[in-house]
Amino acid sequence: MPYRSTVVAQGLGLQVLTRVPDRSGSHFQRLLDLGVDGILVPRVSGPDEARSVVEQMVFSPEGDRGLGLTARAGTWGGHSREEY
Repeated sequence: MPYRSTVVAQGLGLQVLTRVPDRSGSHFQRLLDLGVDGILVPRVSGPDEARSVVEQMVFSPEGDRGLGLTARAGTWGGHSREEY
């Protein structure tokens, strides 16, 4: 139950840092959605690798993180196509 741990720690005034097992990006979105304060990524050995990791955590157009505008949470149907 990582969500409960995150909420409890933040409720106590702590910042939540989570270490991921690798820099593949498979864990980033879930952790960011949970509200962690920081993600520790192992084996990043240069600016190009760091930039690639950050791009996986940032929404488009600056990054590559997915954005589901077609879901209810993305206000699907609430705007005309021209507004997107």
